[in-house]
Amino acid sequence: MELTQVIFLGASGDLTARKLIPALFSAFQDGLYPHDIQVVGVARRPWDDVSFREHLVKNALLPKNADLAKWQTFLNSVRYVQTHLETAADFQALGATLEAAAGRAAHRVFYLAVKPELFLPSVQNLAAVGLLDQSTGLSRRVVVEKPFGMDLPSAQHLNGELLKILDENQLYRIDHYLG
Repeated sequence: MELTQVIFLGASGDLTARKLIPALFSAFQDGLYPHDIQVVGVARRPWDDVSFREHLVKNALLPKNADLAKWQTFLNSVRYVQTHLETAADFQALGATLEAAAGRAAHRVFYLAVKPELFLPSVQNLAAVGLLDQSTGLSRRVVVEKPFGMDLPSAQHLNGELLKILDENQLYRIDHYLG
């Protein structure tokens, strides 16, 4: 069975624990994934897998119908990688960790739950170390979260810069309040 890794850059933030992880878990609980899924949290806090899972248990807003046995199964696949998003060298280590965590070839979705000024540097660093390369036939997607620019000119500039790195079919723009 194929594997998809969903990698949250900015994973230590409130959005990831309170909204994004519960949404992924709900889909997992309902059997909506066509193949295996592995969640990887990425942030600068000095956590490990266990402390990140504890953070999620403490802060996740689970649905009322949450099956706690399935929640535990879901949590067992959650990983954490300490990474400074402005540091290109950290992205090289992130790539190696993602490979080891997957244990096999994997599709990847990079969800940018970070402050807007880190969107472009994060994508540039992902590309610089080959984490957005789709030449193997495995998909690489980037989800840009929160406001996309401060106004039309800044949104157009950000869009243009991202499309120099990504194909249109790799880039998803979402405002979590509308999504």
